[in-house]
Amino acid sequence: MSSQPPANAVRIPADVSRILVVEGAEDKTFFAALAKHLNIQDQLYIVVCNGKNNLSDTLTSILNDGNFYSLDHIGIICDNDFPDSRQGK
Repeated sequence: MSSQPPANAVRIPADVSRILVVEGAEDKTFFAALAKHLNIQDQLYIVVCNGKNNLSDTLTSILNDGNFYSLDHIGIICDNDFPDSRQGK
């Protein structure tokens, strides 16, 4: 039996106290640019969960990381995806 962590396991760096969980790469790019604009990029670690269906697994992985208790803040960004038939209405 392998002791390897799951492929979606989150590794929290030891010096991180704030995490922002986002759905995808575009969200990460946006919030990284916003953090840079606000000059807080060194205070924030952005985690991509690759879709809201993976959010629960991502949060469980964060909770199980050894550095979880060093976190002061966890933010979660999930947008509302509408079916194609409702877009633009």
